[in-house]
Amino acid sequence: MPKQTGLFLWNNQNLFSNNYLEHRLPTTSLWNEQKEKIGKVFETVKKSYDTIKDLDLGPGQEAELEDKFIRPVLTALGYEYNVQPPTQRGFKKKRPDYALFKDASALKTASKNKTELKKFFSQALTILEAKYWGRRLNDSDKDDILDSRDPTAQTVKYLEDVHLHTDGKINWAILTNGKHWRLFYFKAASRSGNFFEIDLEEILISGDFEKFLYFYLFFSKDAFIPDPSGATWLDQHLKGTEDYAARVSTKLKELIFDEVFEGLAEGFVHYRRSALSVIKETDESKKEIFKGCLTLLYRLLFLLYAESRNLLPIDEEGYNKVSLSRLKRDIHQELATTEPDKMSKQLYTYWARLESLFHIIANGDPELNVPVKNSGKNSSRIQLNLKTESTLSNIYTKKVLKHG
Repeated sequence: MPKQTGLFLWNNQNLFSNNYLEHRLPTTSLWNEQKEKIGKVFETVKKSYDTIKDLDLGPGQEAELEDKFIRPVLTALGYEYNVQPPTQRGFKKKRPDYALFKDASALKTASKNKTELKKFFSQALTILEAKYWGRRLNDSDKDDILDSRDPTAQTVKYLEDVHLHTDGKINWAILTNGKHWRLFYFKAASRSGNFFEIDLEEILISGDFEKFLYFYLFFSKDAFIPDPSGATWLDQHLKGTEDYAARVSTKLKELIFDEVFEGLAEGFVHYRRSALSVIKETDESKKEIFKGCLTLLYRLLFLLYAESRNLLPIDEEGYNKVSLSRLKRDIHQELATTEPDKMSKQLYTYWARLESLFHIIANGDPELNVPVKNSGKNSSRIQLNLKTESTLSNIYTKKVLKHG
């Protein structure tokens, strides 16, 4: 198996907030408590990977992958599990590969009722579908001699069935090809399109224990067990996403008019005075500056939202290099090493990057996986072009984006 590491740890398709995952979750008591407990789990999973990393576990080798890696990982994560019997070739199986249980007692009770789906799955925490190593998780595959169907559609169908059989008790399902582990949520806006995926192989190759915490907090047995209030860790992640978004929204409202809007106006006026020799603004020019500030704010807020919710391909290296998130990161790095009073007011490199990004969003870029926008009112709002008189130098662009 190739040892390749990607640019990103997870592929979050609008199920959770990237800001919550990156900034809020690592500060929670849950994170700190589990960090102290899972050292042995990490070592066990890593050893399991070391035993299979040089094997060919591709098409037709699902059974070996499950036996040597997936089942040991499930055991390390705390699960007891029931394995569905193999389906005869040519027949579509109607149940997921695994039903996952919190303990041996729940598994024993369920095993007495294998043919009664409601009684069987009501004892389970969640379900899991397994594919051969590296199998594409979004497409049918003629090389998959056991089951060529789209794994995502297949898993979502199992989730819908099990959710029905358990009267809504089971809301989550896991899909894995060994390397990638994907989480689906029954109540998501799109059950197949909104998911959270982690590259477990990348974590194990890097040996990064803290990155493994993400895997554990979303895929371990404990992530699915309700606390006394009825909330699971996954429920906490969903609520954390909502709460973080609410706090960010409040903070944004305060910043927009207290600092950001003022910084934009100041930057535009500075450019007009220094580069265009405008000595005094007229009522008309003030209106234009105001409109320019609103337009730029709209664009920035649009990009902040779209990138944080993965509506733009932020997890792909091509787009990430030109993204607003990358620009913000570069600005923070410069602010950490350069005193504000030593920054030039005559550099416009950040503004050039913003204009280039605005152009990409408005017109699309197939190479960056940014689609062309449909014509219409919403699209035209995004495509509004600020006048050249509204250029911002680097120092003012920093003032605006340093808060992100």
